Amino acid sequence: MPSEALVSSHFRFMEKWYAECTKDGRSDGQLWCATSRDYDKEKKWGFCPTKGTSGWDTDPVTGVQYQRNAQSVLTWHQARVSCQQQGADLLSIVELHEQSYISGLTNFLGTSLWIGLNSLDFESGWQWSNGNPFRYLNWAPGHPSSEPGLTCATLNAGKAAKWESNACTKKLGYICRKGNATSLPPPPNKDQPSFCPSHWVPYAGNCYYLERTKKMWRDALAACHKEGGDLASILNIEEQSFIISQTGYLPTDVLWIGLNDQRNQMLFEWSDRSHVTYTQWQSGEPSHATNLQEDCVLIRGKDGRWADHMCEKTFGYICKKKASTKPGEGTHEEANPGCKLGSRRFGSYCYNIGSETKTFNDAKRTCSDAGGNLVDVVDRYESAFLVSLVGLRPEKYFWTGLSNTEDRSTFRWTTRRKVAFTNFNVGMPDRKQGCVAMTTGFFAGLWDVVSCSNKEKYICKKPAEGVAVTTVPTHHCSPQL
Repeated sequence: MPSEALVSSHFRFMEKWYAECTKDGRSDGQLWCATSRDYDKEKKWGFCPTKGTSGWDTDPVTGVQYQRNAQSVLTWHQARVSCQQQGADLLSIVELHEQSYISGLTNFLGTSLWIGLNSLDFESGWQWSNGNPFRYLNWAPGHPSSEPGLTCATLNAGKAAKWESNACTKKLGYICRKGNATSLPPPPNKDQPSFCPSHWVPYAGNCYYLERTKKMWRDALAACHKEGGDLASILNIEEQSFIISQTGYLPTDVLWIGLNDQRNQMLFEWSDRSHVTYTQWQSGEPSHATNLQEDCVLIRGKDGRWADHMCEKTFGYICKKKASTKPGEGTHEEANPGCKLGSRRFGSYCYNIGSETKTFNDAKRTCSDAGGNLVDVVDRYESAFLVSLVGLRPEKYFWTGLSNTEDRSTFRWTTRRKVAFTNFNVGMPDRKQGCVAMTTGFFAGLWDVVSCSNKEKYICKKPAEGVAVTTVPTHHCSPQL
């Protein structure tokens, strides 16, 4: 289904000119239009967006709906826009059942169709456009190709519905999917007390322990079991951010986590049987296709991205277990020394989430009245800490203390701290003038420039009691606009 922008404003069909979508020439009564001026010559077309369910097949088991657009000729990005206009996205496949259902829908088509799988983010591995976890692999032999530029995936209906990497600018048909995406799990409950043994770190009802003694994956799993836990499962962006910012994780670490595909080849599962709801692959990963022995997953590098590896190799590991809600012998509760009740300690500072939405200036004043400032973010670890705090909250934005209201070309923190780290979203700041808010959800932690008069939640930051504060050098940065 082409987007409105893709519909050629006038097109010719059977020697007649049309100014809008038509049902002519179709026996099923569906609206269509040409995507070039002369259909008779170029035969390029697509269905027109409708809010109804015509043209959709519903999987009776899951209730998910699919739409095959085999006759269309759109680029990957155009195809995605077309799906999005109908409240859908390009196809994602996270279960074996879904792959077999799709094979049945497409096996007679014999063509290549765009799906949502892509590696457009050069820092990440392959991912689904709708945010579903990439945990089931069904690549055709020789794919994904190591050739540069092949960053979007197709489903080859003529070859057992296997997936192939392609150039995103190719003009092809596509499949849309809507309904019960693997939705974000409910945010962890951070309000109930969590008690952990002394060397474990509490977070959101669980305890975590990072061990650098090298073991094979199965021995690391046994060591976690012995402590009453499991190799860590990482179920969302908040938990991932907590692990890289608060467990003592270092950019040089290479550590086993619980993800593996030993039970079902090409289907990654957590050893603690948690649902796979989130993945964070490193660029070029999972590289399973090149070597079928890479069945176990580790976390590594400054961003803590994931890679599959041979389970027999030895690395450190991260254990996780349920926290106790009552104090026991030798346990400790999540401690925030030097901070007021309700604030969280990270490094030398206390962080407090504003309970009401406020404009940027009102939020700034409220933080100041409490002896702090709107949060300034000094590095990726503080940014990850903030995501572990609010990444899955329902609010879309949280104010930071950054703005370029005085001079569009210069962003300044309200604290006048030097701007040494930025984390702008795609297309930002791009000549926009305003105040910087941190996003939540699938892209949690990225910064958007929005109107300072918007009312948003906010995060205050102030030195913990008993911490000597050094004066901050005052510099600012001029982003390359």
